[in-house]
Amino acid sequence: MPSVDSARQRLTDLLGPRTGRLLRPRNPYLRWLLWSTLASLACILLVDRQIVLFFYEHRTHWVYGFFQAITDIGMGTGWYILAVLTALAGTGGERFTLSVARALMWRRVRNAGLFLLASLLLSGIVMIAIKVLTGRLRPRYLFEDGSYAFQPLTFDTGMVGFPSGHTQTIFAVMTVFWLVLPQHRPLYLIVAVLVGFSRVVVGAHYLGDVVFAAFLSIALTVWLYERMVRRGLPCRLQRGGYVLPFFRRRTP
Repeated sequence: MPSVDSARQRLTDLLGPRTGRLLRPRNPYLRWLLWSTLASLACILLVDRQIVLFFYEHRTHWVYGFFQAITDIGMGTGWYILAVLTALAGTGGERFTLSVARALMWRRVRNAGLFLLASLLLSGIVMIAIKVLTGRLRPRYLFEDGSYAFQPLTFDTGMVGFPSGHTQTIFAVMTVFWLVLPQHRPLYLIVAVLVGFSRVVVGAHYLGDVVFAAFLSIALTVWLYERMVRRGLPCRLQRGGYVLPFFRRRTP
């Protein structure tokens, strides 16, 4: 069976050394961005229209009702409030406790709240910028008049949908939870995937919008986490392994 290295070498020989290097950059975040972009482009070109039309034409009451009920978990307001309250609680607990150990614990709580807030803000700002630049029309325009197009520099974010804001929010939140409360990781993954998929089922977004938003939030949140650790700002609240091999840097 051919190895991964031999497959990469064949790809490099086929495309040329320069193109081969572009397809496997050393920086893990560039690799993540590259492959997420390619995955989204594949969805846009091959399956986005068919999937969203399938759910629109085969809409059943109980399926639509279930996903409509959970899709609003991805709204940002409640998560921003949680982040601010957590940071304030940690600050107050650290200030008024008389125990050094408890002060350190409350400091972690404060940092976790700030981490959540920073992740939501950063991924949200980047998401809005990409929406404006790409201007991909939402599925409702496909349902109404068959429009399946991009209108770059469209500042009406309710009109454009790439990437998905609800997906960006829920994946940012669940990635934060994954890192600071690692004992319940399967639950975080299930919630994030269900909410992201709900955006396609209810006809608010294409699959490509959801895929790119998920990758975007994960990468930015992990990047923030690494910066906090390097600056000596611990925010983990439970023990657990930091298992995100996609972002491990290659050794030369």
